[in-house]
Amino acid sequence: MSLTLLLISLIACVTPQRVKQSEARTKLGTAYLREGSLPDAVLSLREAVKQNPLNPVAWERLALAYMGSEALEESEIAFKKAIRLATADVGRVHYNYGLLLLKMERYESAIIEMEITLSDLTYRTPSTALNSLGFVYLQMEKHDLAVEKFTDALRRSPKMCQPRFHRALTFQRMGQHDRALEDFDAVISTCGNEVPGAYFHAAEVLLITGDKNSACDFLRTARKTAPNTELDRAAKNLMSRECGP
Repeated sequence: MSLTLLLISLIACVTPQRVKQSEARTKLGTAYLREGSLPDAVLSLREAVKQNPLNPVAWERLALAYMGSEALEESEIAFKKAIRLATADVGRVHYNYGLLLLKMERYESAIIEMEITLSDLTYRTPSTALNSLGFVYLQMEKHDLAVEKFTDALRRSPKMCQPRFHRALTFQRMGQHDRALEDFDAVISTCGNEVPGAYFHAAEVLLITGDKNSACDFLRTARKTAPNTELDRAAKNLMSRECGP
């Protein structure tokens, strides 16, 4: 059966009552998703797409719920259905699918989805997409392209912390210590509590450049800011090697 005939068949089966039931289930599933209650979100959104298989928002939210549940293959199937059906917020759907592909380490495909998002002039947060695109290039060790995308994101949203932090990480990997420290310092001064990793990575750079005292101060702050986390443990280990008792 062709796609057109399949859609006609589905439309014939979807009554107004089922459309309303699907919308209600979508709202409920979205609420569960925001709360982090992923099993409940999956159940509600499965029911939403069962009631109305032509509901693109339900398919997208189901894809996100599957992604959060690490059901990545099911998430991709749902995203593809959402993309096929979407007539609004198309850039957002492609962006979220790109995040899934990034999670799956399918970087080239993720780039395509992020570029589609950026080509959608109705997409409201291009800085976010540019940051994610830069992160894909960072994972691929294409550092110059990563810096270009993070810088473009900062031109659009100068106060946004994530692209500045990621650009600092990129400069660190490139061995450009002064530029890395400049960005880490900017992140620390504006949103250090939100991005405690900035303290840790700035400390790594300071140890390389010979400023042990400042590095140890940053490591202590990282531990205080993110107690009982992997970052806390990493900072503790580095302190034991470099800062003494």
